[in-house]
Amino acid sequence: MLDKNKAADIFNKIKKHSTADEVEALIYGGHSALTRFANNTIHQNVAEDNVVVSVRTVFGGRTARATTNKFDEDSLQRVVARQCRVSARLLVARSSTRCAIFSCTP
Repeated sequence: MLDKNKAADIFNKIKKHSTADEVEALIYGGHSALTRFANNTIHQNVAEDNVVVSVRTVFGGRTARATTNKFDEDSLQRVVARQCRVSARLLVARSSTRCAIFSCTP
């Protein structure tokens, strides 16, 4: 599991890659396990620990969210870029009289 310092480091990396008006990161995880029985014996035993970061940004009042469970620099940069592209599409699609121009790269 992540401690407070690692979670803060992940959020700082996300902020570094984003040019959004607002940035929110939800970091959550848990442990799950499953045991299957056949003929009164354990047939399969599976356990998983997973931590996920969900990034929400706001550009011009439009929000988008993208999620990943990889925390390396490239993966965090990709998740920020992905939700930035979605926000850009929403902003242009909903803008009937003007085309909003903004940069998704820092």
